[in-house]
Amino acid sequence: MQGDIEGGFRQQVDNAMATMETALGEIGEVMQDLAQGQFSRRIKVDLEGDLNRLKQDINHSMDALEQAVEDVTRVASAISEGDLSQTMSDNYEGELNNIAIALNGTSASVASIVADVRAMGQEVRRGADEIARGGEDLTNRTATQASSLEETAASMEQMASSVRLNADHSEKANNLMRDAMEQAQASGTVVAQAVESMGEIAQSSRKIADIISLIDGIAFQTNLLALNASVEAARAGEHGRGFAVVAGEVRSLAQRAADAAKDITGLINDSGARVEQGSHLVNETGEALDKIRQSLDMVAFTVSEIASASNEQASGIEQVNHAVAQLDSLNQQNSALVEESAAAAGALTDQAAELNELMQFFKLEEQHPNSTLAQAKPMPEHQDIKHLVSDLRV
Repeated sequence: MQGDIEGGFRQQVDNAMATMETALGEIGEVMQDLAQGQFSRRIKVDLEGDLNRLKQDINHSMDALEQAVEDVTRVASAISEGDLSQTMSDNYEGELNNIAIALNGTSASVASIVADVRAMGQEVRRGADEIARGGEDLTNRTATQASSLEETAASMEQMASSVRLNADHSEKANNLMRDAMEQAQASGTVVAQAVESMGEIAQSSRKIADIISLIDGIAFQTNLLALNASVEAARAGEHGRGFAVVAGEVRSLAQRAADAAKDITGLINDSGARVEQGSHLVNETGEALDKIRQSLDMVAFTVSEIASASNEQASGIEQVNHAVAQLDSLNQQNSALVEESAAAAGALTDQAAELNELMQFFKLEEQHPNSTLAQAKPMPEHQDIKHLVSDLRV
C-alpha cells in the first residue's frame, strides 16, 4: 500500500517536473526571440496554477509588444512614405503608452510643420505673384514715364534752342540799338550845329539888312543931293546944263540903288523869315531826335533786359534739361531694378511651386477635434522650428 503511494507521488512529481521543464523551455525560447526582436512566438503548453498565470502574463506582454512594434512600424513606414495621417492606438500602458504619445507627437509636429510650410509656400507664391504683377505694372508705368521724359527732354531741347535763338536775336537787336543811339546822338550833334549855323545866318542877315538900310539912306541922300544939284543947274542956265545932266544921272543911279536896296531888303526879310522858320524846324528836329534818343535808350534797356532774361531762361532750361536727363537715368536704373525684381519674383514663384510640389509628398489627415492626431501634442522643439520657419518667411 505504501509502495503504491510512493510510486504515485513520484509519478506526479515527474509529471510536474516535465511540465516545468517544457514550460521553462518555451519561456526560454520566447525570451530568446524577444532578445532578438522577434515578438511572434507564444507559450503554448498547457499549464495550471501560477505557471498558467505566468504564461498568460508573458503571452499578453508579447501581444502588447508585438502590437506596439507593428504600430510603430506602420506609423514609421507611413512617415517615411510621407503619410503623416497614421497614428498609434491609445490603448497602451506604461512606457509603451509613452512611446505611442511621443511618436504621435512627433508625427503631429511634423504634420504641423508641413502644413505651415505648405501655407507659407502658398503665401510666398501669392506674394511673389503680387510682386510680379506689381513689377509688371511698375514696368509699364516706368516705360510710360520714360516716354514722357523723352518727350519732355525733346520739348525742352526745342525750347532751349528757341530761347538761345531769342537771346542771340536780342543781343543783335541790342547792338543795333546801340548803333542807332550813336547815330541819333551824332544826328543830334549835327542838328545842334545846324541850329548854330542857322543862328549865324540869321545874324548875318540882320547885318546885311543894316548895311542895306545904310545903302538905302545913302541913296536917299544922294537923290536929295542930285535934286538940289538939278535946281542949282537950272538956276545956272546954260552954264549949268552939263551939271544938270550929271545930276540927273546921279539921281537915276540913286533911284536905282534905292530900288535895289528895297529889293534886297525884301529878299533879306524873306530869307530871314525862312531862316527863322528853318531854325524853328531844326530845333523841333533836335527835340524829336532827343526824344528818339531817349526812346532808343528805353528800348535798348528793355532789349538788354530781354537778352539778360533770355540768357537766364536758357541757363534755367539747361538746368531743367540736366535734371530731366538725371530723371531719365534714374528711370532707366529703376527699370533695370524692376526687371531684376520681376526676375527674382519669377524665381521665387518657381521655388514656391517647387516647394509646394515637394510638400505634396506628405499626406496630412483632415483633422477633426476628436482625432488622435489632433489630440496629440507637438513636441516642444516644434515651437523653435515654427520660429525658424517664421524667420525664413520674413
